[in-house]
Amino acid sequence: MSDEAPTTQAFFEHAAISQWPPELRAEVDALLRAGLASLGAARPEFVQRQAEFLAFVAERFGQPEDAAAAMRSLRFEELWLCFCAVSGQDAAVTELEKMFSAEAEVGLRRLSLSATAKEEAVQRARVKLFVGQQDKPAKLAQYSGHGSLGGWMRVVVVRTALNAQRAERRHAPRDDDVLASRIADDARDPELEVIRARYASALSEAVAEAFRRLTGEQRNLLRMYVIDRLTLTELSRLHSVDASTVSRWLAKIRGKLLEDAQSHLMQRHAMRPSECESLFRAVQSNFHLTIERLLHTEPEGHAED
Repeated sequence: MSDEAPTTQAFFEHAAISQWPPELRAEVDALLRAGLASLGAARPEFVQRQAEFLAFVAERFGQPEDAAAAMRSLRFEELWLCFCAVSGQDAAVTELEKMFSAEAEVGLRRLSLSATAKEEAVQRARVKLFVGQQDKPAKLAQYSGHGSLGGWMRVVVVRTALNAQRAERRHAPRDDDVLASRIADDARDPELEVIRARYASALSEAVAEAFRRLTGEQRNLLRMYVIDRLTLTELSRLHSVDASTVSRWLAKIRGKLLEDAQSHLMQRHAMRPSECESLFRAVQSNFHLTIERLLHTEPEGHAED
């Protein structure tokens, strides 16, 4: 018989954790109980809907690589506010509206926008977050509980403003063949050109697959850096961290893209490691162009999280 409390059992019943070993489950259970105790002290009304809330949390918890670390960093009170707001509780909506207004002002202050453009961005983001659009539910329901809710809201309103800016100046997408030619220009070594020509299609497929494996947050950061041309300083202010942290995030994302793309080529196309390394030497200096194309062609709003 399980030693887990009834409330934590509600979490485990809904979480995708069937393969967790007993010791990990016990550690997560202890962390979960501590988080709920803290939430109960701050929000006594939580007790009345604790089972529903735990199901809400479990749906957003996913399958993190380090479940204990993910549980340790979970922001229970902010998740509770989202849960209440999505459930239609006016008090929670009012509290989050105040938070949103403050974060929107901070985020948009750093963008060179007219007063009208800022007002429109705030209204669009407010609808997106609290109401939803057509077949899209209120975006608040997507908050995972990891990272500041206020910072997450700030990103949503800034992304909304930047999307509107981009829509105004949008030009025809660059043709894949043009990008391929630009990438090829840097590869003058005949041996590398043979490898590149042989695996051109496979490379495109590998990079696209690696790109799809990035999280929404990672693609969103890339979009702001590559497409919207925000500087490290601007991104650091937006995410409430220092510029060196943003630089490390970007380096980690780029490293993951390269690693996953190479792994894909070796597994799917039986490329030898030496061939794979040679191919990426041929295109590495313009690797960002392929990523830029993927960001341009990704459906609008897909990476706004």
